This record gives sequence, structure tokens and C-alpha cells, in this order.
Amino acid sequence: MQLTISLSQGLRHYWSYVTGFGYNARLFLWSSLLSGVTFAISGLLLNFYLVSLGYRQDFLGLMASLTQLTTLIASLPAAMLSDAIGRKAALVWGAIITALAVLGLVVFTSTEGLIAMGVLYGIGTAIPIVVAAPFMMENSRPDERTHLFSISFALQSAAGFAGGLMGGNLPEWLGGLFNVSARDARAYQAALVVAAVVAAATLVPLARLRSDPTAVRRTIRRPLTGVRAEGRLLFKLLFPNLLISLGAGLLIPFANVFLRELYGVSDSEVGGLFSLAALVAGVAIALGPVLAQRFGKIRAVVGAQALSVPCLLIMGFSPIFPLAFVAYLFRTALMQMSGPIFNAYSMEVVQDETRATVSSLTSMVWTLGWVVSPIVSGQMQVRYGWLPIIIMMAALYVAGIGLTHIYFGRSSVRVYAPEPP
Repeated sequence: MQLTISLSQGLRHYWSYVTGFGYNARLFLWSSLLSGVTFAISGLLLNFYLVSLGYRQDFLGLMASLTQLTTLIASLPAAMLSDAIGRKAALVWGAIITALAVLGLVVFTSTEGLIAMGVLYGIGTAIPIVVAAPFMMENSRPDERTHLFSISFALQSAAGFAGGLMGGNLPEWLGGLFNVSARDARAYQAALVVAAVVAAATLVPLARLRSDPTAVRRTIRRPLTGVRAEGRLLFKLLFPNLLISLGAGLLIPFANVFLRELYGVSDSEVGGLFSLAALVAGVAIALGPVLAQRFGKIRAVVGAQALSVPCLLIMGFSPIFPLAFVAYLFRTALMQMSGPIFNAYSMEVVQDETRATVSSLTSMVWTLGWVVSPIVSGQMQVRYGWLPIIIMMAALYVAGIGLTHIYFGRSSVRVYAPEPP
């Protein structure tokens, strides 16, 4: 009963926090929604578009890996850029680069041109990923910070759902408009132009952001200086995240194949499951601050991630698809909910001049897991099937969750949480 009352009070407070976000925070959320739609449309249609141009699956894989590697490599320079020119200017440049990259995919259809645009797209992706966390940290009060992080992530999830629906229907709508097949390259090109327009529209809220006053007095240090100064803390923040990323990379990129092969579901059923998972995850992310406020950030993160492990095991070992279906929804929601809470915590426990570097390193560590693990997983799938992958993923999750609890659940870490200027 007491827990129910506390959660009810938390939900009432939640709405007051959301409506009380500052001017910059509200504009940033609008930009997050638009950029999320852009990435969802382009991410869904890119492979289909490349196939329509006559490229084979090996080139599709090259483009995907190249984009991820570019994002990984560009993360640290993106952090340095945002420190040098300010968060607003960096976000504006990120939106411009993304819009040009998506439009360039339509204009440059040669192998070299597509690869160049894939690299540019990776750079455009890296900038908002890296800059978002320090920007939200610097434009929120300590009491509303977790809510802002969670709402931003929830909007990204909602944008993924909306963008996925739009991307799935745009080729058919635009193909009919131009009197071509929905699978014709021209239909996909028209759809990507729409994605580029949405990316350009992100500049409207970003341009209205008030200039970052902290950029004037922010002490710029070389990235490795900050790493050396807070090396032990950064290791504790990053290493558990790396373990969880390595675990996720074993299965999540292949989740559609996993569900189809293990349970015999159709492609349309898998698509419906993914869309529903995005909606459930969005709700869970939005509710994350209530749990963080009730139990504390680290307890909420560790608890949510720990509960996802039994769901993962049910996915792999249950002979009944409906049970695996529910387990997949809960695993996705619990892991997605923990992300923004821990990101907010990590921004609070590092100093101002180190935040962009920490944000970039977090992005790099997560991307590294998704670059390495799929290669290992592909070999294991061929030789041993899915169950060893599930067991290895669960073991990596448990190790990462346990270390997070050991590092932060039992000790007091200094919090740097200044009021925004």
C-alpha cells in the first residue's frame, strides 16, 4: 500500500517536473523527436534502397559497419568540438551534417559516393549522441534532471515507432505519386528526401536555443587530461557498460532472425513485436524517474537490469512463443529504462569540463560492443546455435550489473550538480 501511494505521488510530481522544464530543455526535446524520426526512417529504408540500386548484401554489411565505426571514431572529436564551440553550435552542425548525408545518399549513387555519405552520416550521428547528455545536464535543475533524460530517451523511442511506420509506408505512397513501384529506387529516394527534410527541420528548435553561457567560461582540457584526473571513476562508469554492450551485441542485432528461427514466426509478426516493444520501452523510460526518485538512481538501474536477465533466459529456453513474446517486451523495456537514469547519474558524478568526454567515451564503449560481438555471434550461430549465445549474453549482463552495484551501490560518490546559469 505504501509503495502504491509513493508511486502515485511520484507520478503527480512527474508531471510538474515535465511542465517545468526550462526553455532550452523544451526546445531540445522537440529536436530529439525530429532527429529520432529522421534516424528511424533512414535506418529502416537504407538497406532496401541499396538493394533497389542493385547492391548485394556484402555491401550492405560494409555500409552498416562503416557507419558504426565512423560514429565510434568521431565521438571523441565531437566532444572536443562541443567544448570548443558550445553545445548549441555543435548540435546545429550535427543536424546540418545529417541532413546533407541523407540527401547525399539520394544524389550520389556510386559505390564511392554512398560510402562517403555513410561516413558523413556516421559523423552526423555521433554529434547529437555525444552532446545530448552534457547539454541536458547543463540545462536542468538537479531535481528534474533524471526526468529530462528519461523524457528525451522516451521521445526517441516514440520517434522510432512513428518513423518506422512512416518509413514503411512512404515508398508506397510516394511510389504511387510518381507512378512507380514501391520497391523502385525512385520511391526510396523520394522517401529519403522526406527524411532529409525532417532532419533539416531539426534546425528550427535548435536555432532558437539560447546561447550556452557556460561555453564562455568552460575550462577546456585535453580529453586525456580529464581521463587521467578521474581515471578510476571513469573505469567504473565505462567497464560495466562495455560488458552489457558486448552481451547485447551478441543477440539484439539478430533479434528478428532469432525469433523467426527459434519460434517460426512470420516477418510481419516480428515487425509488430518490434513496434510494440518500442512503445512499451517508451512508457517504461518515461516512468523511470519515478522509480529513481523512490529508490535512488543506482538501485533503480541495478534492479531494472537484474530483472531483465530472467526475461532473457525465458526468451531463449521457453518452448511457448507467447511467453517469449512477453519476456522480450519486458527485457527491452527494463534495459531501455535503465539507460537514461544511469546517463544522468554519470553526468552528475563527473566535473563540468569532463562531461562531454565522458559522454563520448560512453558512446564509444557501447558502439565497440556492437562492432565486436556481432562478428562473434555470427560464428557461434553457425556452429552452436542460439542457446550458447543466450547463456553468454546473460553472463555478461550479470557481470556488468554486479560491477555497477559494487562500484556505486555501496559507496558514496561525490556529485557535481550545479544549478544551471
